[in-house]
Amino acid sequence: MILERLTADDFDAAYAIMEASFPKAERKTYEEQKALLAESAYRMYGAKEEASGELLGFAAFRVFPEFLFFEHLAVNPNCRNGGIGKKLLDKVKELADGPVCLEVELPTTEIAARRIAYYERNGFYLNEYPYVQPSLAEGCEDVPMYIMTTGRKLTMQEHFFVRDILYQRVYHVEG
Repeated sequence: MILERLTADDFDAAYAIMEASFPKAERKTYEEQKALLAESAYRMYGAKEEASGELLGFAAFRVFPEFLFFEHLAVNPNCRNGGIGKKLLDKVKELADGPVCLEVELPTTEIAARRIAYYERNGFYLNEYPYVQPSLAEGCEDVPMYIMTTGRKLTMQEHFFVRDILYQRVYHVEG
């Protein structure tokens, strides 16, 4: 398996994995998502099968001066539970100059609770402050979530600081 930065040539395969992994409210349209590749803060890394070059999974994130925001981590459904996600997660954490944060759904389902536990096993802390991810798709409702961070839990003041940066620079809404 090869871990490498993805290019526009890899986008279709990454978006297909994104569609299979995230509900509509948690992903942009194909065109909106592809347009992010032109933003200097936006990066995608992928795990590829060495022989075929097939994309097995990807990590999409934004690098801000204050922290690295992990936007999407997804593995092809046919390749899950084989350590690919952890390798991508470790690669992104290695690229970060400071704290890493990500959003997770509230632990109201077994899979959401398992996802939180997965990130906790991988060095993230759950910050149980009110947070809502603005919907990424037209016609969908906002999604209640929590923010997880590396290093330690956030204070409430730090949480609102992170939230405001995400709202301004990622979602382009007011906090």
